[in-house]
Amino acid sequence: MTNSTTKLVMNETAQSILLSFHSKLPKKTKDLIRFYERGGEQPTYLCLGEDANFIAEEYYGTLATLKTIGKNRNLLDTVSVTQQKFESVIRDLLLVKRYRIELYTSIKGRIKNKWELSKYASPGNVRQFEDLLFNGEQSGETDSSLMGVSPIVMSIKLGRVQDKRLLGISFCDSTLHTIGISEIVDNDQFSVLESLCVQIGAKECLIYDNKKLSQEMEYDLKKINEILLKCNIVITEKSKKEFNTSVNDIEPDLKRLATKKTNLLPLLDQITALGSLQCLIKYLLLLNDETNFGTFRITTFDPMCYMRLDATAFEALNLFPSKKEQFQSQKSLSNSSNIIFNNSSLLNSTNLLGLLNRCKTKMGSRKLVLWIKQPVIDKKEIDRRHSIVEAFVEDAGMRCLFRDTHLRIMPDILRITKRIQRGSAKLIDVVRLYDVSKELVRMKETLLSFEGEQLELLNKAYISILDKFITPLSKFQKMIEMVVDLEKTQDHQYLINYQYEEELEELFYKREQVAQDIKDHAKKIKNSFKSLAADKVLFEKGKGTNYYFRITKVNQKHIKGDRKFIVLESRKNGVKFTTKKLTKLNQESVEIEEKYEKKQQEVVAQVVRVCKSYSTIFDIVCELISEIDVLSSFATTASDSILPYIRPTMLEMEKGTIILKESRHPCLEVQEDVNFIPNDLYADNNSSFLIITGPNCFGKSTYIKQIGMIILMAQIGSFVPCTEATISIRDCILARVGAGDRQLQGVSTFMAEMLEASSILKTATKNSLIIIDELGRGTSTADGFGLAWAISEYISTKIGSTTLFATHFHELTALESKIPSIKNLKVTSTISENTITPLYKVEPGSSDQSLGIRVAEIANFPNSVVDKAKKKHKELQLKKKESILIDNVPDFKEFSEMEIEEKKNDENEDTEIGKELILQFLEEFKTTQFDRLSPREAFDVIIKLKTNLLKEKNSYVKKILEDSEKMKN
Repeated sequence: MTNSTTKLVMNETAQSILLSFHSKLPKKTKDLIRFYERGGEQPTYLCLGEDANFIAEEYYGTLATLKTIGKNRNLLDTVSVTQQKFESVIRDLLLVKRYRIELYTSIKGRIKNKWELSKYASPGNVRQFEDLLFNGEQSGETDSSLMGVSPIVMSIKLGRVQDKRLLGISFCDSTLHTIGISEIVDNDQFSVLESLCVQIGAKECLIYDNKKLSQEMEYDLKKINEILLKCNIVITEKSKKEFNTSVNDIEPDLKRLATKKTNLLPLLDQITALGSLQCLIKYLLLLNDETNFGTFRITTFDPMCYMRLDATAFEALNLFPSKKEQFQSQKSLSNSSNIIFNNSSLLNSTNLLGLLNRCKTKMGSRKLVLWIKQPVIDKKEIDRRHSIVEAFVEDAGMRCLFRDTHLRIMPDILRITKRIQRGSAKLIDVVRLYDVSKELVRMKETLLSFEGEQLELLNKAYISILDKFITPLSKFQKMIEMVVDLEKTQDHQYLINYQYEEELEELFYKREQVAQDIKDHAKKIKNSFKSLAADKVLFEKGKGTNYYFRITKVNQKHIKGDRKFIVLESRKNGVKFTTKKLTKLNQESVEIEEKYEKKQQEVVAQVVRVCKSYSTIFDIVCELISEIDVLSSFATTASDSILPYIRPTMLEMEKGTIILKESRHPCLEVQEDVNFIPNDLYADNNSSFLIITGPNCFGKSTYIKQIGMIILMAQIGSFVPCTEATISIRDCILARVGAGDRQLQGVSTFMAEMLEASSILKTATKNSLIIIDELGRGTSTADGFGLAWAISEYISTKIGSTTLFATHFHELTALESKIPSIKNLKVTSTISENTITPLYKVEPGSSDQSLGIRVAEIANFPNSVVDKAKKKHKELQLKKKESILIDNVPDFKEFSEMEIEEKKNDENEDTEIGKELILQFLEEFKTTQFDRLSPREAFDVIIKLKTNLLKEKNSYVKKILEDSEKMKN
């Protein structure tokens, strides 16, 4: 608890009720935040205790915003969040940080007010906060789709088929009313599941709790949970019985939810997937809301129809903004009321989405996110996309017309149609669809003006579809023109044309008459003051339609004692008064206005119901517009690049050829002050395994990642940053990059490496692309080198995947002479006595040194550290025999003997370093202000200091701590 003594403005009774309610709630999980809504004209939201501290630190950057509630020893920290701030906080918690939310509201009881849960949301179940999360349509604010965030929840049921692991999977986006189901047979590493999680972008997963499961199922469940955590998916446990169902049980539910054109027969054969869907439908309470009926598009999903990406490749290729970038985007959005939708300052070109997202519509941004997650492997579809991009590149006029005129005015059609289907749409939504229908005609004219060789393709893809819908939508336009007062929309007033309905017209004229009567009465009263100028008597409007007069206090003598005037209130700014007639006219006006508004809403509801019949057309139009938006965005990126992108030549998978000339990293080349050096790549079935060696920090990692990114770009339909590109389609991209551990899962650096390598070996095919950036560095030199050798040999001889292996094990280059498909590449540099100049050029050949110590010198390491490193390096070089490779096989015994000798020499050094670490620990302990911390906070600080001390794994420190424990005992 903070030492703040500032009290929250809230009466003692209300505080007592709130604290009592809060204390009786079940213990919450770490990923749950509870809010308490305080009503009023401008609602505020309270968080208590540890939630308050979290919100204060994370969103206000200071604990000074905290106040206290309660009294004596029962003080509790609290923070108050305004309505505007609440929206951005909720958006970030759910869509970026992936927390769960509970919102409690105060309701009036017979004796006293009480609190109750009014809304709940989790990362995949945001339905109750949907309006708040996606309310940026009208203002043009950035929504979740721009950052690859969709509130998708998935569900997994485990099964068996012929002694193989069968997974029944379903997933749902309840905001866009889509459901997908899939049944997959997977290996013991669950690599297909991992790819599917990446493809659908799930944020939450329903899975069995660990109760009454067989040993075999417990093992599978543990592995699945590891995959979900690796993919940053929130896990929600459910009882195994909630996944049980039969076709007879679930078929009626599906018929209620599905759109009329949904063919349920192919779905009903996947009984394991239907079991997961049964649990999902119950969790989302889809059947509790009748507006869901007939609105869900339910389809089967086959992950094998798309390029598969494992979670490591997904992250290593920088496809989407990091969590930090997403948070900064939300922070900027909440601090500005004037943000352009796809502002590149929010999501810059450090990631592929930021680079390619020149989309003008939210539909387009969502489509782009989906395409990046699901690159296609169908050559015809890839070629089709490339041809359309080529048309937009060649015809700059057509591209500019679409982007600056047609697409710019497009609303989020899909979200509007979903509101119409639910019956929650407003008249503004209907008018926006009217604007869309009018623009379709102009879009068709623009497409017809194209004169290139792709005209036939554009006709098939877009013009013929527009032709099909323009006629029926003309009837929709006539209806809107007759029903809606379109002139008022120019002033952002969305009203039904009063002449459309007889009763509405009658009420309209009554309302006009009363308004005129009020105006006439006001004029009469103003002129009735003979000794007071009319302009000294003000006629004003209060809340609603209540009018009144106001005069200054100096002039109140003119109404004092006159019975026809009724004083309402007297303040510094004057005296408000009315008359009996004005009171009567005000009442009359209120009654007519209520009737008129009610009738307006009735007609709006009728219009929305009629618009529902056009939803299918607008859904197809939405798909068409979003695709044009993405492909024209690709064309803009290709044309605006410093060095133009080119159309790649795509080959079938089995060809195995990848030729890239002067390829560039698409994100790095656009950074300021970067003069990027292009590089070539040649790989085919005879040279599929490329070992890249060279100095540290000189471009090996960048090179292999840019190849992966270019191939993915080609398979989503984009042009690529090369001067020439021939690419055989890849079925998946698998990666082993970096040397990070997974501490929360209890997985060490080396174990993480081995798990990823094992998954690659079991998943990869001859048509895959494998990216390996260092392997075997999390263990001893001998073991690491041996594993790197064996894995390289296995991939090149048994699998045959196109592989890029960046390594510091220079001895691996000996494989080139042993295995024909292995070729060596090196990154070049110039070396003089005191300097190293990187050339960032990749050429055939091998490098025989890493130059790590030289790089450390350049990075201004302390002289003592550099000197020690040079000494150790020299010792190791002297201990090496002329060759540690016998017949091209690693001599692991030689490595082991070297390591034993190394350990002896390092004991004294460990002692000195250990002493420094202990002194540093004591200094940090001394400077910590424990008197300002709660016992729990103090304990956490001590644990953190101890953890930092132990993570250095210093043998001297370890011995000191062990001796200390013995003394205690």
